[in-house]
Amino acid sequence: MTDAQRQQVATSLRYIDEARRALARQENPDNREIIRELRASADKIFDLLSDLEEADS
Repeated sequence: MTDAQRQQVATSLRYIDEARRALARQENPDNREIIRELRASADKIFDLLSDLEEADS
């Protein structure tokens, strides 16, 4: 994975996190599942990236 690709993924993860926080601030119970899924998705992406970096080493 190139540095540019890493930066693009990092930017996308920041957008996911910002969206999650914005939904959490609304304190709408209907958003709980979306918030959980956004967090889980970001965690999965981060784990995959970590695995890729370990494989590249």
